[in-house]
Amino acid sequence: MTKTNLVGTLCAVLMVAQSALGGSAPIMKSRCSEDNLDPAPARERIEWAARCGHITATEREYSLNEGGQQRPRPLYPLYATENMGQLWRAPVDRNAPCNVPGGMSVVAFCTASCYTPEQTILFPEGFFEIETAKKQVFPDVMALRDASTLTNLKFASYPVDSYTEEVRPTWQDVLRFKMKSGGDLRVTLNHPIVDQNGSVKRADKFKVGESLIHYLEGLDPIVSIKKEGYFGKVYNLAPATRLPVSNIIVAQGYLNGSSYFQNEGEDLLNRVLLRRTIPENLVK
Repeated sequence: MTKTNLVGTLCAVLMVAQSALGGSAPIMKSRCSEDNLDPAPARERIEWAARCGHITATEREYSLNEGGQQRPRPLYPLYATENMGQLWRAPVDRNAPCNVPGGMSVVAFCTASCYTPEQTILFPEGFFEIETAKKQVFPDVMALRDASTLTNLKFASYPVDSYTEEVRPTWQDVLRFKMKSGGDLRVTLNHPIVDQNGSVKRADKFKVGESLIHYLEGLDPIVSIKKEGYFGKVYNLAPATRLPVSNIIVAQGYLNGSSYFQNEGEDLLNRVLLRRTIPENLVK
């Protein structure tokens, strides 16, 4: 395969964004439901792509590690035609032959993503749909300050480290949460959400009768959780911080984990991050 400029990869997109905006800008990542890999085969594909000369040594290092530590979920390369009309499932064996079908090349690096496009996120400018924020490259997002507790939520503005977007529209399952107050939230099954005890857990682990946490009103009981088929892209983002509490953002008014909890912070799922004590007057 002829080596490409990897226009869709993390490093290339970052350089383009920095050049266009005159400084640091969020990284653009891709989500790949049609070529979804667990960590072990993902690392094998990265090593295969590096050995075959499809990605650079710098891209290999960034895909596998961050901050001197191995990523729990590597950022593995996706192969497709330039217009994304066809995908190719590349080998997940580092020693496999380097043969690649004609017209295929690395078009993106894949990671996790969660929100349907109409879901609103709290930015310094207010609530905006995540698809709009990604397209306009909002540079900052509101997230919890590290000193926050369940009884005293404090927010601050953080630079956006990365936006994630599905590579192309595809069918997938999403969960629609309906709350007692009338609020709603629609996310993928593995999306991290803060529960009533201050832990971050996957969306598919919640049950009716439990509560989500509204950023202003406190606990809001769940009255229904419905699985729906969805065709389209999904999105996510992460603040530029590795502090677990500061990777809690506000989506549709409720405390949600950023994409950090599906990648570097995956081992923090189900751990209490916010103090448990909740005054009765916060419970609806």
